[in-house]
Amino acid sequence: SLSFKSQKELFYDQFGNDQNQDWYIEEVRANKKQIMSYVSSSDGNLIFSSKINLKNNFDSSDEYFLYPKNLNGTEKQLIRRNYAFNKLVDQQHLLDSLIDPSACMQEMDYNYNIDNSLDSLDKSKQGIFKQLLKVHPNYIVQGPPGVGKTYLISTLVKQIFDDEKDSKVILSAQSHSTVQVLYDEIKKKLDINELIVIDAFNNEENSEDDTTYNKLTSKYLDKFAKSNMCKKALKDYNPEVKKELNKILKEKKSYQFYNTILKSANLIFTTTNSKTLEDLIRNNITFDLSIMEESAKASGVELISPMLVSHKKIMIGDYLQLPAFGESVINNILKNKDKFDYKLITKELLNIGFSKDILTKLGLNIYPKAELNLDDDQKAIDQIISDLERYFSIFRYLSKESQ
Repeated sequence: SLSFKSQKELFYDQFGNDQNQDWYIEEVRANKKQIMSYVSSSDGNLIFSSKINLKNNFDSSDEYFLYPKNLNGTEKQLIRRNYAFNKLVDQQHLLDSLIDPSACMQEMDYNYNIDNSLDSLDKSKQGIFKQLLKVHPNYIVQGPPGVGKTYLISTLVKQIFDDEKDSKVILSAQSHSTVQVLYDEIKKKLDINELIVIDAFNNEENSEDDTTYNKLTSKYLDKFAKSNMCKKALKDYNPEVKKELNKILKEKKSYQFYNTILKSANLIFTTTNSKTLEDLIRNNITFDLSIMEESAKASGVELISPMLVSHKKIMIGDYLQLPAFGESVINNILKNKDKFDYKLITKELLNIGFSKDILTKLGLNIYPKAELNLDDDQKAIDQIISDLERYFSIFRYLSKESQ
């Protein structure tokens, strides 16, 4: 009913633009796969090249999956999000703070001198800065681009580490470029050389695991090799320990050492759906503060992971930059209005606790009661959406009300 192309058409469309795309062929039962490169098509047949002889390694009578190599990154994201969802179920305090923020809000004294930080801020930000330090567990900083939100956050991070050197703060955003801006701004204010810092961004999604792991272990193993602890171990410990230690120092690889870095980190810069965040969640490593930049550009699902790893959360953004969730689907619905049961759509919204008052306050067009032919005891579903183009303003309304 949405005039979608058939699965066959969608499949063949993928070979129209990217002539050098790599694909995986994976045996369904044996979980064996091999990478292939698309070459060309001829008379409806697709031609691939492979480094091995597929006839010798795969039985043509078996069943196989054929999928793009870049789907691996999508699969990893889905696995991470699924795991985060499962962990969220057990985090009742976090759920409560999201469902009713005002009921969970607490103010705690911050017993350090903040005069220098306040002097560096204009009056409009001084009050916000004080609240950022005092309000728990969640705080939202809202404002359009260019008003100094990033500068405010960098000042906050500097204050925290000036007061307590062993603090643990994680900064995240949906995009690599936004995390880079945070990283650069904080480096201007804070001497990070004395801290354990993980800059887990600017990596390709499919290579992120190895890139971040190798970069971190190599950096800190070099430092460890120069330490008195390492020198003492190489001198005094038994031969087996010395052999293993020398192997680690030579190869610059050790997952145990990597996990130790994660647990000891003071500052982590990463994206909201990264492998680093997944490792923190799976190892139950928590931080004092999680700061999420440009939160309005991320989906709720993407914000779950950085929320799970900290006691206190600060979200920064501008609700006018909210992404158009499901935009293509909504556009298809609008083009095929006569094929959709709006009464059913609204009924389902109300069944999950969606407030019909929001629809009324937004001024959405609704079907007349007479047209719906509802009984008096069915008034709960008498608000029917007839113009889904206004759908996106629901999020903006909620953001305005939350202020």
